[in-house]
Amino acid sequence: MLAAQAVQGVAQAGVGAYQMIRSQRELNRLRRQRMPSVLEARDPFVENIRMARQQYERGLDPATQRIMREQAARSQAGQFRRAGELGQSGAALSAIAGMNQYQSALQLGQMDVEARQRGMRALTSANLRYGSLLTEDARARRQYRMALEQQLGYAKQEGIQNIMGAYTGAAKTATDVGSQYGGGTIPGTK
Repeated sequence: MLAAQAVQGVAQAGVGAYQMIRSQRELNRLRRQRMPSVLEARDPFVENIRMARQQYERGLDPATQRIMREQAARSQAGQFRRAGELGQSGAALSAIAGMNQYQSALQLGQMDVEARQRGMRALTSANLRYGSLLTEDARARRQYRMALEQQLGYAKQEGIQNIMGAYTGAAKTATDVGSQYGGGTIPGTK
């Protein structure tokens, strides 16, 4: 019976040592491990930010500006033709041209400002979404790492408990043997 208890104690200590060593090895590996990231698919967010910044910096795109200028020129040509048909003077035609250019420039400037404002809103929105993604990523990484460390910590704690249980069992066995033989020596050990 004593031999069986001794073997059981050694086995329990061995299991405990194995659990401690393995969990410590896993903890060390975990510290070096690259944590999974929500940001693996961040390219669309980065592209949205780039496009919004470009719209904000550029304002109204050149193609729209060209179309607006062409429409203003056609409108002005039509007004000159009508004014000429009505026999208006050069001063009147010049005044019409000045007013048309002023109105076209004003409208183009207003559209440019609106385009920049849309770009700013889009940039702000994209930056907020990306910032939220970064926050979510950091939180997910922290939770993932904490869960793994907790699991490995429990495994290490179980290993320590197994070793301590083996030592406690060995001490109890030694005490039982000592009391069984009246505090004397165990037969056959001298």
